[in-house]
Amino acid sequence: MDAIANPVTSSIKAQVRPSELLSLLDQLDNQIKVLSLDCFDTIIWRKTTSAIDAFYDMHQKPHFKALNLSANLRASIEVDARRNMLFQHGKTEVALKDIYKAGFPFLSEDQIKALMKEEIETEHEVCYAFPPLIELIRAAHHRGLKIVIVSDTYFTEKQLRHLLEKKITRRCHESN
Repeated sequence: MDAIANPVTSSIKAQVRPSELLSLLDQLDNQIKVLSLDCFDTIIWRKTTSAIDAFYDMHQKPHFKALNLSANLRASIEVDARRNMLFQHGKTEVALKDIYKAGFPFLSEDQIKALMKEEIETEHEVCYAFPPLIELIRAAHHRGLKIVIVSDTYFTEKQLRHLLEKKITRRCHESN
């Protein structure tokens, strides 16, 4: 069966470069009400080749050093935590706290919080807001669009909000 061409979207490119996002927003003006974006690798990027590279930076932090927690071990305990979650609850999404509890069940709540804090600090150090997306968010906000940011990471909403607010605010101040 042939698909019926939609006159609204038929002239829109299937792939758009970051530099073309604002013009796409102009093209769709008055036709969209919500802008939905993924957090990592869309709005927030890491200054690393891969996500695991941030774990190498964490290895230098005091609580990671105390446990001799290497990047590979950190990645491995996340895989284990996700596997445990799947077996126990039928889902693979975990929180940062779940990862450290799975890897180090003998640690106290304070020790787990310290590890989480160091990991979040490291993310703040290695992450930056992608300028074309900040421009897009500004333009969408100016047009009154609802902006939804989603993520499938192990960070809580509060942790993600803090990272986004810090990086977006910093980026906005740098560009003024």
